[in-house]
Amino acid sequence: MYQLTNQEIRVLELICRGYNSKEIGEKLFKSPRTIEGYRARLYEKLEVKNKAELIACAFRNDLLK
Repeated sequence: MYQLTNQEIRVLELICRGYNSKEIGEKLFKSPRTIEGYRARLYEKLEVKNKAELIACAFRNDLLK
């Protein structure tokens, strides 16, 4: 199974809800660049290449609460 941190899961949830990096950063009090780092780690950990694959993987593997 995937080993995601709580922060990565929170970022993933917000990505799946359609928020962009700037909006996620504002919600989590992080810079957009930090959010892009989380997004890159999610792509790597979940072995996906783009946002559509990321969202599909999240739902397929029941990664969201």
